[in-house]
Amino acid sequence: MNESFKTVFTEEEEFAEPNRTLHCRGLQEIIMLKEDIGRLLDNLDVRKAMGLDGVSGC
Repeated sequence: MNESFKTVFTEEEEFAEPNRTLHCRGLQEIIMLKEDIGRLLDNLDVRKAMGLDGVSGC
């Protein structure tokens, strides 16, 4: 029985991850207006629980 497990559970060789460079500029500018944020906050459902961001609808 030990021999059958030996064929499945073997020690892995070292794995060399290829060197990859990401070329992305990301977000350069975010524009938010007070009115838009206010509208979103006004439309929160107070009956829903708080999310991971900690924002409550109350």
